[in-house]
This record gives sequence, structure tokens and C-alpha cells, in this order.
Amino acid sequence: MSIEGLFFDFDGVIADTETCWVQTIMSYCAARGIALDRRTLYSYLGDGDVQMLRYLGMCCGAASETLLAELRPLFQQRTEQLTLRPGIRACIEYAQKRNLRLALVSNSTAPYIDRWLKKLGLQETFSCVVTRTPELPGKPAPDLYLAALQKTGLAARHVLAVEDSMLGLRAACAAGVCAVAYPNEATREEVTKSFSFCTNLGSISPQALIDQTEHFYRQMTAG
Repeated sequence: MSIEGLFFDFDGVIADTETCWVQTIMSYCAARGIALDRRTLYSYLGDGDVQMLRYLGMCCGAASETLLAELRPLFQQRTEQLTLRPGIRACIEYAQKRNLRLALVSNSTAPYIDRWLKKLGLQETFSCVVTRTPELPGKPAPDLYLAALQKTGLAARHVLAVEDSMLGLRAACAAGVCAVAYPNEATREEVTKSFSFCTNLGSISPQALIDQTEHFYRQMTAG
């Protein structure tokens, strides 16, 4: 296999919004004396918040829309100074120098992703941005990745996906894409227990990442 494209999840991979989101929720509920099961909360990370807000609604006795309206400004305050995760800039620059296709594949909505790309100065970075819509099922279904493959014209075997959650990793693998886990504080425990190929982009060069990926998946195929 040879890598011709890098596909990134956004939340928790490009920027660690997921840890900030969990911290926002935990703080909000603690201030109201509401106990949450942290493991249950973590299990919903990466799904675009649909299931998580439903769970919060049951715990708080409030509608998802009401909770979101109250949580959103708190989340915005917590993420005011948020920047790219370690190693992301290096991966982007590596891909650009070698003409690798860059795609963003996210369970979040297009307006949300657009705002973040502008905030981080990445508006012109990705040749393809695929987000969840009513017509396009989100992760762990493979549809978002299949759409990104179609838009970039790349075969799945030539793409490396970087995900932070099991939902995202399952989606990439279901689409036939080679995937590597770059977990964050909120997803690390579950991902490291469940997925065998994890890395820290802050401590490995992009070329070493690609070399390790090709070696890992060659071994899997041979086995």
C-alpha cells in the first residue's frame, strides 16, 4: 500500500474540543448536583452529540435543545484559547509538500466545522470536507468516509484516517480505510483498550507515522 491521502476527524483530533466538551458538561451538572456516569458520557464521544444530549436530557430532566442552549456559551468560553493538537500542523505541512490529499471527515455539522476552520486558520487546508447531514448517516456508519473517498477520487487502500474515538475508528475501518488512533484525554482509556494501533502525533514524525501504518497493515494482511 502507498498513502496518497490523509483523512482527519475534527473534534478531538484537529483540536481537543471533546475533552473541553466533557469538562463543560461535568462542571455544568456538578453545579446542579446532578451525578453523571463518566463512562457512559465517554461512550457517546464522536457521535455528534445526538446520543450524549439525549442521555443528559434524561439525567437533567430537560430537553436537549434547552441543555444545548445553556451549554454552548460555557463551551465557547472553555475553548476560547484552544489551538491545534500537537503534531497536526506537521502532518498538514507534510501532506501539502508531498501533494497528499487532505480531507476532513466529521460527525459534526457544516456550520460548526466552518466556524472552527476559520478560528484555526484552516479554511483553505482541506480539499474535501464531509460532515453529517440528514441524508448522510454519521459514524460509526461508513457513509461519511465513503463520501470523502468519492470526492477525493482515492481508493480506500491509499488513505490513512486519523481518529480519536471508537465510533470514528469503526467508521473508517468499515469503509476499508486504514486507521490510526490519536486519542485524547477523554477517549484514551476506551480507545487504548479496544484498538491496537494508537499513536501520539506530537512525538512521531509524519513520515514515521506513514511507515508504521504501512507496516502495521501489511502485517495484518499477511496474517
